[in-house]
Amino acid sequence: VLPIDDHMAHRGHGVFDTATVLDGKIHLLDEHLDRFLRSAAMAEIAPPFSRSRLREIIVETLAASGLRRALVRYWLSGGTGGFGLGQEGPSAFYCMVPKFPAFRDFHEGLRVVTSTVPIKSPRHACIKSTNYLPNVQVLSEATAAGADQGIWLDEEGFIESSPEGAALVTPPFDGRVLGGITLERVLTLASRKPLRTLGLREIRRERVPREMVAQASEAFLVGSTTLVQPVTEWDGRPIGDGFPGPVSARLRKLLEEDMATGDALTPVDYPTNIQ
Repeated sequence: VLPIDDHMAHRGHGVFDTATVLDGKIHLLDEHLDRFLRSAAMAEIAPPFSRSRLREIIVETLAASGLRRALVRYWLSGGTGGFGLGQEGPSAFYCMVPKFPAFRDFHEGLRVVTSTVPIKSPRHACIKSTNYLPNVQVLSEATAAGADQGIWLDEEGFIESSPEGAALVTPPFDGRVLGGITLERVLTLASRKPLRTLGLREIRRERVPREMVAQASEAFLVGSTTLVQPVTEWDGRPIGDGFPGPVSARLRKLLEEDMATGDALTPVDYPTNIQ
């Protein structure tokens, strides 16, 4: 039970992260946990436990749940005590394990729209905080427009990522936006392969203008719960030929294989009495 006087509840002073669990193994747990602790430091919340103990709690909670296909979600709050802005009590750590539904079918391309919701400032965008009101408004606006998701542009008209022809172009995580753990993993996996086998000539990190996507042959979103999901329409206009493309398909396959048998998995020792 989350106390109503927890500063995460009434002031939004909290951070969180999520890792995906498939076949009883946690994908990229350490990478997600490191980002979680970076967010905590930026939000000025001192964890009540060491990193190793936080990791143990996450794994133990998953084991106790008995779920082998799930999401493991964890939060760090500013703590309880009082309803002012200042933190009065010690910080609090929460962890839960909800069931994870099936991934969206790859062939169901996403329709996205440019959001009119003001983008978060870089200082706050780099913290994975519990203050998700702008994100909620972006999705609400997109849903009202008949789209699946909204995309933020910064004040100069740059966006988040897209592939351009035979080059995979993604912006650097240079302090403007939250670093994407799954996107970084996809880029690492791709770099281990001969790029031509993925249909790529090169991988570049640079800021991506909206116009680049309009001319791209493919575009996609990447995340731990979306994998590599193609974007087939932006603001009512098709991306490429309007269908999921081969580069997206190959990158998604790479990620799916990594989540099954890769070297960034944390196995969980489930109690024998839990089926």
